[in-house]
Amino acid sequence: LKICAWNIEHADKLWKAASTPPVDRKIDARLDAIAEEIAHIDADVLFVSEGPGSEAAAQGFFARVAPAYRLVTRNATDWRDYQVRGTQWLWFLVRNTETLTGELQHIDRWRT
Repeated sequence: LKICAWNIEHADKLWKAASTPPVDRKIDARLDAIAEEIAHIDADVLFVSEGPGSEAAAQGFFARVAPAYRLVTRNATDWRDYQVRGTQWLWFLVRNTETLTGELQHIDRWRT
């Protein structure tokens, strides 16, 4: 089992820029470089810090840069369900396989 952590600096700003046409070639190139690095890391579980600042943004971002992974979410209807302050969100990605799964504990449980 290979577990890795990566701080993708300013991923939230990057994804906002990538989601607003017209998209600059430099933005596409950075997204491609991130995708290549994730493939090269080849982790079974990847923890990403400074990720996109909402569940919906993270779904889109990681679908683009990490299609071989499943984003572990709370399936939240409100961003406050994540108890994150600021724009540097934390995400877990699990390789898409039948043998690997992941879920987030309820916040009350991991805070104790």
